[in-house]
Amino acid sequence: MLFYAKSTQEKARLAVTISARYGPAVDRNLFRRWLREQFRLHQEVLKGLDLHFIAKQKPVQLEKTRYKEELNEDFERLLQRLR
Repeated sequence: MLFYAKSTQEKARLAVTISARYGPAVDRNLFRRWLREQFRLHQEVLKGLDLHFIAKQKPVQLEKTRYKEELNEDFERLLQRLR
């Protein structure tokens, strides 16, 4: 889930919440790092927004590379919606 709201600040901000049901701490931290990197790369486009990403659990039986590709696609769709 992703919630976003307009902000009075010019710089975009990101909050990440990942449930323990997502998986072991290693997986949660890898996902958190990946999400922060995607946010950093697109921070100019997201100017003036506050984003709160909530991951409750990851898809079952999905390869790591395919999962990452799907997340990239979702992030790009979000960026297009916000433009």
